[in-house]
Amino acid sequence: MINSKLLKSVVAVNDDGDIVAHLGLKFPYPGARIAESAQAAVMPQYRGMRIFEKMKEFSVRYAAENGLYGLYSEAVTIHPYTQKGNVSLGAKETGLTQKGNVSLGAKETGLILAFIPEIVNFRKIQKGGEKSQRQAAMLFYLKTGEGPARSIYAPPRHTEMMQRIYEHNGLVREFIAPAGAPVCAQSVLDVSFNAYLNAAIIVINSVGHDFGAAMKNYQRELCEKRTDCIYAYIPLADPGAPAACEALEKLKFSFAGIIPEYFSGDCAVYHFLNNVPVEPERICAVSDFAKTLLKYILRFRENAAEIHN
Repeated sequence: MINSKLLKSVVAVNDDGDIVAHLGLKFPYPGARIAESAQAAVMPQYRGMRIFEKMKEFSVRYAAENGLYGLYSEAVTIHPYTQKGNVSLGAKETGLTQKGNVSLGAKETGLILAFIPEIVNFRKIQKGGEKSQRQAAMLFYLKTGEGPARSIYAPPRHTEMMQRIYEHNGLVREFIAPAGAPVCAQSVLDVSFNAYLNAAIIVINSVGHDFGAAMKNYQRELCEKRTDCIYAYIPLADPGAPAACEALEKLKFSFAGIIPEYFSGDCAVYHFLNNVPVEPERICAVSDFAKTLLKYILRFRENAAEIHN
């Protein structure tokens, strides 16, 4: 991944030059102006020394100094600590100054249900004997630079919430009225399967007239293989985006939020859970806005089966 320019690694080393911690900046494609903050690990004997926080602060400075528009990440929701760390990360800790182009702290943009597999166990947090299950992840975006003006085609059902997400993140977007049917004949989709997550991610590069049928086929095939979750990323710069969102909701996908600048533009995230249980009481949302997102996303997930009946 490093050789392919899809990963920049931030590492911490001890006095002997041994790597004792890692934080990755994963790019969706070479040359992308956004990266995912992920692949974090600290050797047990070096925990409690704020190494992760220092790597995170370094990565934000690196992003700002190298012209990245922002960093996005997924924070676990079984406990509040990662969310609190994202929200509190700011200019004082990173050495950045607030000039209108850098956010003081990461902001929530969505909530992906059942994202973290049940094999992940939080030994110091989960109660003894408590059954593990797939955990939700809060989506965060940390603005590290001023991106270009963007126009988006938003699904009418979620336009108001999307406007609130953009306002919460300090991002200005022009909302264009839905264009009706997709303009392309054939959709272009990239489907990847993550065995660790037992989940599929479908990146929609362009929306065509065949989108609903294509997604239905992929959904059936993935469910037959007992894939727990399917996540779809829809480019909001595509005039067919509202029609794609409508088609996904007919297949009982539901809105999960936004990732800004993912496609050299923004994407809407939808999720489908293949008979995976969700226990809302076990989802910890820290900020007021996170709680609003949680309530909204759970409501539309619960109603997904009824919206088009």
